[in-house]
Amino acid sequence: MQVLSKFKKGAAVAAAGLAAVAAVPAHAAGSSVDLSSITGAVSSGDIVTGVLAIGAVLAVVHVTVKAAKLVMAFLKSA
Repeated sequence: MQVLSKFKKGAAVAAAGLAAVAAVPAHAAGSSVDLSSITGAVSSGDIVTGVLAIGAVLAVVHVTVKAAKLVMAFLKSA
């Protein structure tokens, strides 16, 4: 009985998802929005630089924490 209940629930979720996916192209086909003014104002170089800077900061923090743990382990063993 539980298996049948789970199957019905899964089928309902799948049907709702399929309906949502099928409805998107129908809505998008009726209207065309020009986003070139927005996408042209964004430089991918700035975005890449920002992402790399955040990654560098996280790497420095990670290395600093590892080094502090290593020093503390050396001090504990001495």
